[in-house]
Amino acid sequence: MSLEVLRTVAAAITIIAAAMVAANWNARITVCGFALFIASSIAWIADGIIEPKSSLRTLRFS
Repeated sequence: MSLEVLRTVAAAITIIAAAMVAANWNARITVCGFALFIASSIAWIADGIIEPKSSLRTLRFS
């Protein structure tokens, strides 16, 4: 998987997760949104590890 694809997927997942949490339709959708936030954070951390970016790697410790 190239870095551009990883970054695009991470950004798209982040936007979808934010919309799901902000919509506040019901608890199940909000929880799924938070789960997507976790998935996007993992994708951003992977990007920071693959290409040395200290700002993205510190997500692991916050």
